[in-house]
This record gives sequence, structure tokens and C-alpha cells, in this order.
Amino acid sequence: MLKELGAKSYRFSLSWSRIIPLGGRNDPINQKGIDHYVKFAKDLRAAGIEPMVTLFHWDLPEGLDKRYGGLLNKEEFVKDFENYARVCFKAFGSLVKLWITFNEPWCSSILGFGTGLFAPGRTSDRSKSEVGDSSREPWIVGHNLLLAHGAAVKAYRDDFKKQDGGQIGITLNGKRSHVLLIFSVPHGTPSCRMGFAGAPCSTWAAVPHPSAAP
Repeated sequence: MLKELGAKSYRFSLSWSRIIPLGGRNDPINQKGIDHYVKFAKDLRAAGIEPMVTLFHWDLPEGLDKRYGGLLNKEEFVKDFENYARVCFKAFGSLVKLWITFNEPWCSSILGFGTGLFAPGRTSDRSKSEVGDSSREPWIVGHNLLLAHGAAVKAYRDDFKKQDGGQIGITLNGKRSHVLLIFSVPHGTPSCRMGFAGAPCSTWAAVPHPSAAP
């Protein structure tokens, strides 16, 4: 169907748990999981479609959460994510030239550890969860995700980019903003207000009107 639609690229996400079920750097690798994704990437290329692969799309292996607190553990999580990324880089080789480390880390940190909407559902709201600290944990997780991103990027650029010729980055979510120029004459003085309006907030700044005398 993608070929019939004329698609030239297709982004899909890997499941860490399908490739390393227990998640850790010393845990066994599931070759059947790797073979599944490699075949899919080959099929895309055979159809003239460039695969773009996301390593982490909000689905941390449960074993890592139970073993050491998952995304809250800087030392262990960063090392395990780098190992997982290296396993994927090696398995796909030159089949994949467009890599994404994390999909929308804001969602993992804020929704997973602030509001409790996403797994693991930690929040200060005790009507939703018995554990969690919304004032601290989202910041810790956000920091750890950036460290893990940096470790995976360095691994790719140092050890895989030269032979595979690919690129690697991250997907960040954001909100669309509109620039609004509203001209007014408060107290008889030409002026204008410039606003950047968009969810979740709007910021306004007063600036001189172009016709105002110096």
C-alpha cells in the first residue's frame, strides 16, 4: 500500500522488549525479534522506500523498571540504552540510514512521571498512584533521557556512521505558535503589541510602533 501511494520513506519504531526482552546489557538477545525488523527494513528498501527507525517509543522493558527503577536510574539506564542502540545499529547495518533515539522525551518524562498518564504512571497525585514525585522525577527522567541520547549518538558516530553512512537525531514534540501584531494607540502614543500566541501559553511584548518618534 505504501508503494502504491508513492511513499518514499516510512518511519517505524522498534520495541526494546522484543529485541532484548529483559532489557539489560547482560541479558540475552532475541534473534527472532531482530530478524522480524530486519526483514521489514529489507522489504521497505525493495519497494523503494527509505526506512526511518525510532529506537525508543515510550516502551521501556518492564524488567529494567523492576530491576533498578528504569528511567530514574542515570547510571544503569544510560548504559543499557547505549547497549540496546548498539545491538540495533549492528543488526541493521546499512539497511537503515535514518535513526531516531527517542520519540518525544517530554511525553516519557512529564506524562510518565508527572501526570501519571503514561507508563509507569508515577505522580504525586495519590488518587492515581501510590508512588511518584511530580516536582522532581520528571526532571530527573528528562535529564537521563538526554544523557542516553548523547551516549547513543556518540556510539553511532564513533563506530557505525563511517561504514553505514547514516544520520541520527531525536524527535521532539512541540506546539504551533502564531505571531500576532496588534497596533494600538494607548494614551495617544503610537505603539504596537507583538504576541506569540499558541498552546500551552501566550507571550506578549510591547514594542514601539514604526511611526513613533525617536
